[in-house]
Amino acid sequence: MDNAITDLLDAIIPELDGFLSDMRFWMGLVMLLGPILLVALGVYYFFYAPPEANHKLGYRTHYGMGSVAAWKFTQAFAGRVWGFLGLGLLVVAIVGCVLMGSSEPGQAAMSGLLILGLEALSVLVGYGVIEVTVASRYDKDGNLKKK
Repeated sequence: MDNAITDLLDAIIPELDGFLSDMRFWMGLVMLLGPILLVALGVYYFFYAPPEANHKLGYRTHYGMGSVAAWKFTQAFAGRVWGFLGLGLLVVAIVGCVLMGSSEPGQAAMSGLLILGLEALSVLVGYGVIEVTVASRYDKDGNLKKK
């Protein structure tokens, strides 16, 4: 009777080893995608942003779209912030992936979620830094503020 139940459970429930290793792979991939995207955005904003303000491409902020000078500063500054933030988070994500591979499944999931939370918080802080910096340098018309 006991073997019949075990056989039935084996038929219904998939192998957990395969599922858990897949979970680690997908969690690691998700952890790496955010920082890679930030680095790509940083490179784009810093080197390839459009030369004039537009509503389609580039880092758009109300204060940064008032003049060409404000636009160029915003793109270069956003590129530096996103690029360096992405590189830092990429290092954290790679270390997390390496450590996650050798830990228990529950610990691996918690570590992955912690790193994803850190990435989300870092993006919010980076966004705030860019917005505050541009708003403190330029007025709504894109003119440089006098100190």
